[in-house]
Amino acid sequence: MKRLPVLILLLMLGCLGEKLRAQTFREITLQTTGDFGVDSNWSDPTAAPPEDPPGAPFSVYANTWYYINNNRTATITAGSPNGSHFAVWHLFPGDSPQFSPNTPPSPGTLIMNGGAAPAPGEFGASLTVLGSNRLILGQRCNMGGASHGMDACTGHGTVIMNGASEITADGIVVGERDEGDMITGPEARVRSARINDSNVLVRQDFRIGSFGPSRGQTEPIPVLLEGDGYVEVQGELIANTIYMPESGATGVLRVMPGGKVNIRGIDMRFEAFRASRSSRLEIIGSGGSLTMTSGTLLASHPTATLSFKADALGVTPITGGASADIDTGNLVLDLDQFNFTPTSTMLLLDVPAGGLFGTFGTVTYLGNTTADVNYDYANGDIFLNNFSSTAPAGISGDYNNDGKVDAGDYVVWRKYNGTTTVLPHDTTPGIVTAADYDVWREHFGMTSGAGSLSAAIPEPAPLVLSTVLLPFWCLRCRIRRSRG
Repeated sequence: MKRLPVLILLLMLGCLGEKLRAQTFREITLQTTGDFGVDSNWSDPTAAPPEDPPGAPFSVYANTWYYINNNRTATITAGSPNGSHFAVWHLFPGDSPQFSPNTPPSPGTLIMNGGAAPAPGEFGASLTVLGSNRLILGQRCNMGGASHGMDACTGHGTVIMNGASEITADGIVVGERDEGDMITGPEARVRSARINDSNVLVRQDFRIGSFGPSRGQTEPIPVLLEGDGYVEVQGELIANTIYMPESGATGVLRVMPGGKVNIRGIDMRFEAFRASRSSRLEIIGSGGSLTMTSGTLLASHPTATLSFKADALGVTPITGGASADIDTGNLVLDLDQFNFTPTSTMLLLDVPAGGLFGTFGTVTYLGNTTADVNYDYANGDIFLNNFSSTAPAGISGDYNNDGKVDAGDYVVWRKYNGTTTVLPHDTTPGIVTAADYDVWREHFGMTSGAGSLSAAIPEPAPLVLSTVLLPFWCLRCRIRRSRG
């Protein structure tokens, strides 16, 4: 008797499946580069994307698949009279209609122009994709059957987000079988999530690079799959787990200075029985955050790379989560811009105590600065210390770090005078003051040679000095007058 409800449920699901199969799916494509909200820009104006909240009933737009292709660009712009907030169920930039097998995929771009934020937490332009995993950039490389089995991949999909713009999609794939790029500007936000009936954000997975050559070899018809995803975060990215990549593809996640990534975890692992090409997590500069809530960083394979490029203040560390496994993975460090001291440390990874596993298989330094890599398993940290530079000795007063002391360095000094900015080759650390000007004047004309400074340095030419110093002298005269 207990099995009866289960059987009834299965029968109901079967009937629902038959009903869904009987429904008519509409596929419309962007007809011309232009406004996303203009009905006539679509192949079927009656099925143009509805504004959010959708004005059309579920039956009208739920089965409509939207495509941006044929080298066209759709824009969603804040303040557009045709609307700037849209909701769809399926959107595929860089693809061709699924039910048109003789039409090869072609590039397509979506640009979000959000302008200034209307209010805190609000966005001038937004897009909501309601179907599960139905925002796919670069989807259908060589999926046209036997006649297109080994054709070149041609369906590059791109999303570029400027200003206060937002995308919320119930699962996102960037580079599925083909190339896909997603670039989020400093004021933009991407959420791989859906809003449930209780108005709660339910996070979904985010895939960067899905289906590559090794996957194609296992399918009935041999196909050339080139999943290649690239995501750059200058604003904010919210998701469940990031999978990068899957099934032999290539995936890159780049977090720019000030970018914010809030996710459950990251899976960069090699897949058994697949020739995975590469996964790369790049941290550029500092001032942002990459926070894992409860998941794990899995980068334990030679195809997985963690890359950190420091600015003057260091890098944004990876923090939180449950654990991190980096055994045999790659670590790439570019530390040349870091203003280190003999006691400097740089945190790269901070997970809970006891949650760090393995050591990097390779450590590569780009540039002239090196450091010791420390694995603090008790505290779950990876950090750098004992920095050293193999670069030729700098010149005091070379404030723009171009190997010579000239008028350009005076411009830098004047710009930052009175601030706490750390200038390159500053012999008087702290606030930039007239003392730094005196150092520049003393070394004016010096250049760096091959491993040493030039031995004989002539006095600065009077005309050059008068041209450069006149503004400074005038400034001092004004100060004296004001004090008098």
